[in-house]
Amino acid sequence: MGIGRAFENAGAAWLAERPQWALWLPVGLGIGIAVYFAMPFEPPAFIGIAVSAAGLCAFLFTGSDIGRVAAAGITAFAVGFACVQWRTASVAAPVIDKRTGPVRLTGTVERVDLRENGARILLSEPHIRRVDFSAPPRIIQLSVRGGPEQVRHLLPGDRIRMTAILRPPPPPTMPDAFDFQRRAFFLGIGAYGFVLGNVAALPSAARAPPLSKKLRRAVETVRLGITQRVRGLRNDESGAVAAALLTGQRGYIAENVLQIMRDAGIAHLLAISGLHIGLVAGIVFAAVRLACAAVPAVGLRLNGKKAAALLAIPAAFAYAVLAGFTVPTERAFLMTGLMLAGVLMDRRALGMRSVAWAAAVVLIFRPESLVGPGFQMSFAAVTALIAAYTVLSRRRRQRGAVGTIGRCLRYLGDVLITTVIASAATAPFAIYHFQHAAAFGLLANAVAVPLAAFWVMPAGIATLAAMPFSLDTLPLQAMCAGVRLILVSAGYLAALPGAAVDIAAPPSWSIGMVTLAGLWLALWQGRWRLLGVPYLAVGLMGPLFASPPDIIIDGDARLVAVLHRNAVYLTSNGRSARFEAEDWRQRTGHTARPAAWRNDAERPQGRLRCDAQGCTVAVDRRVVAISTNPATLADDCRRSWMIVATVPVRSSCKPPWGIIDRFDLWRYGTHAVTFTGKGPVIRTVNGVRGRRPWVRWPDQ
Repeated sequence: MGIGRAFENAGAAWLAERPQWALWLPVGLGIGIAVYFAMPFEPPAFIGIAVSAAGLCAFLFTGSDIGRVAAAGITAFAVGFACVQWRTASVAAPVIDKRTGPVRLTGTVERVDLRENGARILLSEPHIRRVDFSAPPRIIQLSVRGGPEQVRHLLPGDRIRMTAILRPPPPPTMPDAFDFQRRAFFLGIGAYGFVLGNVAALPSAARAPPLSKKLRRAVETVRLGITQRVRGLRNDESGAVAAALLTGQRGYIAENVLQIMRDAGIAHLLAISGLHIGLVAGIVFAAVRLACAAVPAVGLRLNGKKAAALLAIPAAFAYAVLAGFTVPTERAFLMTGLMLAGVLMDRRALGMRSVAWAAAVVLIFRPESLVGPGFQMSFAAVTALIAAYTVLSRRRRQRGAVGTIGRCLRYLGDVLITTVIASAATAPFAIYHFQHAAAFGLLANAVAVPLAAFWVMPAGIATLAAMPFSLDTLPLQAMCAGVRLILVSAGYLAALPGAAVDIAAPPSWSIGMVTLAGLWLALWQGRWRLLGVPYLAVGLMGPLFASPPDIIIDGDARLVAVLHRNAVYLTSNGRSARFEAEDWRQRTGHTARPAAWRNDAERPQGRLRCDAQGCTVAVDRRVVAISTNPATLADDCRRSWMIVATVPVRSSCKPPWGIIDRFDLWRYGTHAVTFTGKGPVIRTVNGVRGRRPWVRWPDQ
C-alpha cells in the first residue's frame, strides 16, 4: 500500500512538472556529448544519426506521455552524440609528429594576440621549406619573443615569413589533466612553435580574400586599434585590465595581476560574459528609452521600449564580437538577445528557458565546449542564479512592495546573494579545472561587482563611443580609476593569510554527480527536487576521494617525482620539465613546490634513498627501483619488486610488480603509480584517453 501510494505521488509530481520537461532537452544533448568524450575508442561514424532517427520515430508514433518523454530523452542524447561526431569529423586536420626545425616558413596571419613581452600569432596556409610532411598542418600557433613592436602592425590576412622551431601539440601532463591535444584538435592547430629572429611582412596576394576573411580582418583591426589606443593612453595595470574588458585581449595583463585576481576570486570579471553583455545591452536600452521619453514629439509617436530593444540587440552583438565571441560571451548574447526579442514581441522572457535555448545552440554548433571550464562555469552560474531568484522573487511578491530605503538595502543584499550563489555554483568546476579556491571571494566580489556595474562598464561604453571622435581620454581615465579601485581591494584581500587555497583535483565522477544533482535542484519546481541534495553533497566531497600518486614519471623521461610524506614531491632534478612539475603540484593540491632529491645515499629522505645512478623507494618492506643508468638494471632486477627506468629495459627481467621503462613512456605517455595493499595501480595518459582522433599514439 505504501509503495503504491509512493508511485502515485511520484506520478503526480511528474505530471505537475510538465512545463519543466523541455528544460531537460539540453541536458540530454550534454550527456550524449559527455559520453562521447568519455569513450576510450572512436564509435562508428553514423551511430548517433541512426539512434537519433530511431528516437524521433518512437517519439512521433508513441501515444503515452512516459513513452514520448523517454523517446525525447533518447533523441536528445543521440543528437548530442551525433553533433560531436560531426564536429570531430569536420575539424580533423593534419598534425606534425615530431619536433622540427629551425625551418623557414611563410603563412597568412589569422589572429594576433599582443603581449608585454611579445605576441602569439595564429598562422594559416603555412608553407614550410625543405621539410617533407606527408600532410602539412593547416594552422600553426607561434610565439614571438621580445617586444611586440615587430608584430604590432600585423593584421589578419597579412602574409609573413620567419624562421621557427615547430613541435606537435603536447599531451596532458598526467592522467586526467587538461588535454592540450584535444583543444588543439578542435581548433584545427597542427603545430606549435616559437619564432627565431624577426618576422618579415610579405606582399599581399593578388587574389582578393573572401568576404568572411575581410570581415574578420576588419574586426581584428578594430580590436587591435582599441587595445593600442588604451595602452597608449594608460600604460599601466589598470590600462591593461581596461583593454581586456573592452576587447577581450588579456595579453598585456601582468601575471602577478592575474594571480591577485585569481586569489581574490574576481578573475571572472575578465571573462566577457553575462555581466558585461547585460550591462552593455542595459545601458544602451536605458539611454535610448530615456532619449525617446525626453523628446515629446518622438515619445508620443514611437514606442520607446521597442526602439530601445531594437538598438540594444546590435549593440550587444557588436560588443560580443569585439570581445572575441568566446563561449561565455555566446551564452550571454543568446540569452540577452532572446530577452530583447521578447520585448519586441510583447512577451516576457522566460529565464530558465532562455538558458536552455542558449545551451542547446552552443552544444549543437560547438559541442566540444562542454568539457571546457568556460561553458561549465558560465552555465552553472546563470542556471543557479535564475533558479534561486525565481524562488526569491516569488517570496518577495507575497511580502508586497517596500520603500526607497528597503529597495537600497535589497540591492545590497542582492549583490551579496548573487555573489554567494555564483561563487558556490562555480566553485566545484573551478576546483576541478584549476584546483584553486578563493577564501575571500565574497568580500572581493561585493566590492568589485558594483564598481564594475556602475562605474567601470558605463565608463567603458562611453570610451568606445567617444573613441572615433578622439574624445576618449576623459572616460578612459574614469574607467581606469574604477579598475584601480578593484585591483587595490583585490590586492589587499589576496595578501591576507589563507586567501588562496589549493585543493586536489577531484575525480571525474564527482563533477558529473555535482552537475546532475545541481540540475535536478535547479530545473524542477516541486519538493521532489530535494532528492538531489544528498547526491550533491557526495559529489562535493570529491576532493576527499582524490589520492595523489606515489610516483609520477614524465612521458618524455625528463622527470621523475616521488611523493614525500604526503606533503611534497621530490623530483629527479629541478631544471627539466618545470611546467609539468608545477602542474603535478597543483593537481595534487600541494602547497609546497617540488624539490630536487639529494643524490647522497647516506642521507635518506623518508622512504627515498638516492645516488647518482638512481633511487630506491621503500613500499611496505618492499623496494621499488628508479633507474637512470642501464648499468644498474641487473642489480635492480634482483633486489626490486618493481623497476621504474628512464632508459630502455632490454633484458628478460620480470619483477613481481612489473617494469615501466622508456618504451612504455614513449607508448603511453606520463605514468602515475599509486601503491595500495594489493600492489601498484598504474594509470597512463594514453591509457586513460584511449584511441581517439586527437590522441597521438606512436604506432599510428
